Amino acid sequence: MTPRFFFDFRRLRCIALLLALSLAGCGGFAPRTSPTVDIYDFGPLPARAEAARDWRLAVDVRMPAWYESLPVDYRLDYDDPLLQRAYANSRWAAAPTVMIARQLRRQLGLNDRGLAAECVLRVEVDEFVQAFSSPQASRGVLNAMATLVDAKRRPLATLPLHLEEAAASPDARGGVHALVLAAQRLGERLDGWLVALEREGRFAPCQSARG
Repeated sequence: MTPRFFFDFRRLRCIALLLALSLAGCGGFAPRTSPTVDIYDFGPLPARAEAARDWRLAVDVRMPAWYESLPVDYRLDYDDPLLQRAYANSRWAAAPTVMIARQLRRQLGLNDRGLAAECVLRVEVDEFVQAFSSPQASRGVLNAMATLVDAKRRPLATLPLHLEEAAASPDARGGVHALVLAAQRLGERLDGWLVALEREGRFAPCQSARG
């Protein structure tokens, strides 16, 4: 006959094991996981417009402080266009000004090894946001003013820019792709503008001496 104390010990051990398994099943011992955060950049750099140009030009991109933060911003025009919102789990890899400036230098064919700058292309971005016109329709909006200034910081020319690109989906991914495309179009517009200034002879202060 099994001793009474040995039977009780086995029963208590079984009860403890069942209790431990029950707590684990309820998540008592499950590790906590953080929500996944998507980090976006501008993707591969575009091909240079020219192998190298003799433009002695620096690029200075500026935007309001609220667009300089890493969260991806959006606005609901159909609900409250005065309210700036940000996606909780989506971030830029770096401040948008840094990524836009890097891309512009590439698109404009500037020599990254460095000719001493004589002029500055100042791009003041007033708006860089995904704007929703309805819950299912949105677009990437980039508004900016470009100013070319000489070595004495005198304006040589200005160009207002308003760029919009439709978002393929009403979420952070769609907004990011639309904004990146708008930034690429910004580079294309600025390249065409500077080439036109060069043809008109208004870009001479920003070029290397020839001959």
